[in-house]
Amino acid sequence: MKKIIAFLLLLPVTIFSQYTGVVTYIQDLNLISSEEYSGETNLFFNKQVSSYLYKSLPEEQKIKRDGMRFKVEVADEEGLPIYIDRTKKEVHHKITYGLHKSKCVVIDTLHQINWKMSNETKQISKYTCSKAIGEFGGRTYEAWFTTEIPVSSGPYKLWGLPGLILEAKSTDGMVSFFLKGLKITQEINEIKEPTAKDIYPSKEAFLIAKKEYDDKLMKKAKSLGINFSINKPHPDSKIEKSKT
Repeated sequence: MKKIIAFLLLLPVTIFSQYTGVVTYIQDLNLISSEEYSGETNLFFNKQVSSYLYKSLPEEQKIKRDGMRFKVEVADEEGLPIYIDRTKKEVHHKITYGLHKSKCVVIDTLHQINWKMSNETKQISKYTCSKAIGEFGGRTYEAWFTTEIPVSSGPYKLWGLPGLILEAKSTDGMVSFFLKGLKITQEINEIKEPTAKDIYPSKEAFLIAKKEYDDKLMKKAKSLGINFSINKPHPDSKIEKSKT
């Protein structure tokens, strides 16, 4: 009897651990910008929260020469994580901005993606995946997910399907995520809210602060006799398509 009770107490933990793990993706971008990054990324996930981060970013910033100009290299010891809490419907996204690549965290609402299911299936690694099509950030995505891991998570901010997204690509060819590796584990310590000196409670609050930063920068340049302007970003400069 004691063995049966011990087994029953252990069972929920065992079942829960089947839905905890880490996915390694290859993020492939064809964007008109160096502000977003191609390369290996990790998604640490469980049933409630996830953290998506860049593996290849250096931990410390360096100044690099780009032809006749110098630019600050993007770096972050946390990997510029995107933390998603699906129970609270929140996204905490650590980003860089400005000439000095300053870092901040922007908290935003986790928006629902309206996926349309397809009858198509294919094998990715050892998992049978189904196809779904949905719109996010101004792009249409074809996503392949597996219900064998019933966690509503995926690369970047793609989510909302009845299984883990193992592959996704935008139909315009600008953004792709391909599976490189997947490990199911009992414990994940890497799912943490990102930290930064400045944390903005909404995207609107960040945009107000950024405008103030840009205005001060232009005013300073003008006082030094420097002809300086800040152009609107190209619509295809980031994963989430900018509005013109």
